[in-house]
This record gives sequence, structure tokens and C-alpha cells, in this order.
Amino acid sequence: MSTTNGASAPHHHTPGPWPEDYKPRSWQGKAFKALRAHDGSSFLLEACPGAGKTFPGLRWGWEQFTSGHVEQMIVVVPTTNLARQWAREAATVGINLEPNWNSVGLPRDMHGIAITYQRLAAMPELYRHACAARRTLVIADEPHHMGESAAWGRAFGLAFEHVPFRLLLSGTPFRSDNDPIPGVVYDENGEARPDFAYSYTEAIKGGICRKIVFVKFDGELRWASDGTVIEATFDDQLDQRQTRLRHRTSISAHLGDGLVRMIREADQRLTWVRENGHPVAGGLVVACDIQHARDIAQLIERELGEPVTVAHSDDPEASLRIERFARSQQRWLVAVNMVSEGVDIPRLRVGVYASMVKTPLFFRQVIGRFVRTIKGEQADPSFLYIPADPTLQQLAHEVEQEMRHLLSDADDDQPRLDLSEGEDDTQSSSFVPLDARVQAAETVMSGLRFTDPEQATAVDVLSRRLGIPPEEVLHCLGFDKPVLPALPGETEFERRERLRRERKRLVGMLHFRSGRDYQEIQQWINEVVAAGRPVTEHTISELEHAMRTLTHELATDNRDRHAA
Repeated sequence: MSTTNGASAPHHHTPGPWPEDYKPRSWQGKAFKALRAHDGSSFLLEACPGAGKTFPGLRWGWEQFTSGHVEQMIVVVPTTNLARQWAREAATVGINLEPNWNSVGLPRDMHGIAITYQRLAAMPELYRHACAARRTLVIADEPHHMGESAAWGRAFGLAFEHVPFRLLLSGTPFRSDNDPIPGVVYDENGEARPDFAYSYTEAIKGGICRKIVFVKFDGELRWASDGTVIEATFDDQLDQRQTRLRHRTSISAHLGDGLVRMIREADQRLTWVRENGHPVAGGLVVACDIQHARDIAQLIERELGEPVTVAHSDDPEASLRIERFARSQQRWLVAVNMVSEGVDIPRLRVGVYASMVKTPLFFRQVIGRFVRTIKGEQADPSFLYIPADPTLQQLAHEVEQEMRHLLSDADDDQPRLDLSEGEDDTQSSSFVPLDARVQAAETVMSGLRFTDPEQATAVDVLSRRLGIPPEEVLHCLGFDKPVLPALPGETEFERRERLRRERKRLVGMLHFRSGRDYQEIQQWINEVVAAGRPVTEHTISELEHAMRTLTHELATDNRDRHAA
């Protein structure tokens, strides 16, 4: 593979020949063709996380250097870790970028630099001067980190105002506030309009990204709040504050069940993945904050006897820790926001979502850590274990749908991860998590619901082997039929629990297939079979009635869709 020795090359030195073994995927070739034909001043390439959006940027940079159109290159990224990744990737095609630059003027023995948005905001005039002095290619990676009226967006606009062309690469081209992203075109509804888009669904069909299997945990959760002890499952309706406290209880690292059970089962799944074709597969737990991450690391080391890498933004060595983990065979990484985007660890196959953040942006970024594939290996699914919180369930259902993201109506100086249900009051001294008795309630893959991960895996394998949709595999195997008879040796309360899980699965399937609101279906079926009483009060006969009604509704909806 041809590379350029950046230590001795002058800044105007052109890269060598393009490496013969660095060939574009089909979608990357199409994206590059659209980029060449573009006549605007900015180009937004939207590609789902893990699809490989860096390649078109590097190829464009290489062509601009070799054609003499540019003399230097500035790549702006959200994190120092991502800056190092860009520098490493660029070196493989003969472009030498410095990711540690923090001086007046650009390095004269390199082709350019990779800097963070934060560093750009500290010295925008410096980069404005550098761009005025020499023809410059600017690439903005994950540009949702800046807004036109926010500090980082203003700095970007000032520094690169006179650059003739800017390439924007994003997996999530939207922000959590109402600021438009510089260089992004919006339609009359405020939706970002990319110049080229490559979706998660397309990436799965092309074998470029892995499917995600969601394993959701539900059960009895108990906590004390303002002197009152509250007990509820994720099916129960609570006000916003108690909904947050319920979620926080489910991910507490100090209870004998709950999160510890999720991690144990996730670790068992990781062992299964390693024994079935991916011997160096790794796992990631996304934590709430630094102390939570440390508590989880102690939990894993105590319960599983495994060494753990912890990475958080306050640790100056965090990027190096992540790099070492990526190259190692260590099983578990615990991180706080450090791996939400731009971190390339293809061996990540199992995750535990133990964060309080429930925004679509953050959730999709976390999903992106598990979809990357390894060249030459089969794109088997990855697994993400989540609490059965209603918001997280909805986000999981939407992950593979084609979505356009509208500008919302919050405002901030820079993108911050905010709780979707209000400010975090779970640290209050009046809140004490008491108990969490949870279990895997259901598994979701491609929007389809299963009783356990084994079914999901079997359906995925058969779907790929037979070349038929997962829904048809489900029907052939009978996984979409409810199990009504009592099992041998099953007690009444165990049967009731199983019927509730099956009822919940059918509600979710009807929600997915019909598009009707999940909670509306719950309320409707409660009215039909039990005069509106909650599912926790249903008798066995009422639960069976609910399942027959839901099965009939699914069949009716299926006939209507085929008739249409």
C-alpha cells in the first residue's frame, strides 16, 4: 500500500498513487460521482454510522491534491479521538494530517491538520488566515456539533467564510436545538436535505452494516421518592418525574438484580458471539456519568471477574484507552459519551444501554457503535440490551426506519445531551433505588418481536440463507402465533407472567405493522377485555381474551395490507 512519509514531505507535496486495494463500495462510488457533479459551495453526504463515509472524503481530498486544486486540508471533528482516526486513515492513502496541532500557522511538513470544533472555536482567526494564504479543502465531520448562531457554528463560518467548497459528512444531520447547521440546506419544513444519502436499511441490505437485536428487560422496580415507596413495571403509567426515577432504578449499579442481570446476560451473549465466529468480539456499557461508569466497572469486575476499560471525557488518556481497547481482546468497555460517535471499534458486538439520555440523536449514535462489519467476515447481528422504558422502546422500533429529522425548538450554545423527559432530578437525596427484579421480556430485531434472542438469531440466519423476509420466516416457524396452553409444571402465576409477555409482544407487533400508537393499542385492548383495568389486574381468562383479540386484529391488518 502506497503512503507518503509525512515527516519529510513539504506541505505542498502531492500524495502518491491511490492504493490499489483501497476500493470504494458501490454506494461510495455513487456518492463520489454525485460529489464530482455538484456545483454548490457545500456538499452534505449523509450516511448511516458504520457505512464508511470517511472514504469519499479521503478520495475527494486525494483528487484535490493530485489535481493541484488545493494545497492543504483541514478536517474538523467533534473529538480528539476522531481526529487521530482521521489522521490514521488519511495516512493509508498518502495524505498526512497532524491531529495534535495547536500552534500559530499550519505545519509545513504535512498536508494538513485534523482538529476539533472546540479547538477551531478557540482560534477561528488563525484558520481564516491560513485558508486565505493557501488553497484549502475543508471537511466537516459530524457537523451537527455546530449551529449558525452557536459558538462552534460561528467559529466555523468565520474561519472558512472564503473557502470555495466545504464537504460535510454526517451520520446524523440534525441538532437537538433549532439552529441550522452551516452549509446544510433545509426545505420549507425545516428538514435537512442531503446532497447524497445512504440509509441504515440500504447498508443492511448491502451487507455493510449489521442488524441490531434489541433485548428489552422489564419487571418489578421499586424506589423511594420524597418519603414514599413506589413499585411499578415499565408498563405502568407514571408522571414524568417518576418515569425518570423508574428508569434510573433500572440502571442502578447498587442493586442485587436489575442492571447486574442485564450485564450477566449480555456477557453470556458475548461468550456466545465469541464461540460462534467472532473470537475477539467486545462489549460496551454506556453509562450515565463518571461515577456511574466506575460503579459499573466495579460491578463487572466483581460479578464476572473481568478487567474493564473505563473511558470518560474528564480523563486526558481516554482516547488512548479506547484505542488500546479497540486493538485488544478485552471483553468490556464502559464509557460516558466517549463512544457516541466517530469511534471505530468493529469488534463491538454486544452493548448495554445504561444511560439516562433518551434523545433520538444520542440513541442512534450509540447504535452506530455496534453496526460496523469486518472485511471478509459475515455480517451477523449485534445485540443491545436496554431497559423496557417506553421512550427507549420507541427509539428501538424506529432505528431501521427511514427518517427525516426536523429542527426542534430548544436553544443552546452548543449541542448538549439533554434528557428527553426533562431535567435530571434522579440525583436528589429524596430518591433512593430499592429493588429491581427484571428479566428479558422480549427481543426485537428489524422491528419484529421475539420471546428470546435465540429466536431472533435463528430467524436472521434463515432469512439470509433462504433469501426471504424475516416476517415470512416467522410465519413458517410459527413464532408469530401466541402460546395459550399451560406448560407442564407451570404454576398459575408463572402462566400469568408468560401470558402478559405474549400479550405485550402482540401489542408491539400490531404497533409495528399498523403504525398505530403503542400506548393507544394498550388502552384499547384494556377497554375491550377488562373495562379499562390495567394489565397488572387482568385475570388469566382476560389475558387469553386479549391475545385472541390482538391475533385477530393482526390478521385483519395483514389482509388489509395485502388487499391494498
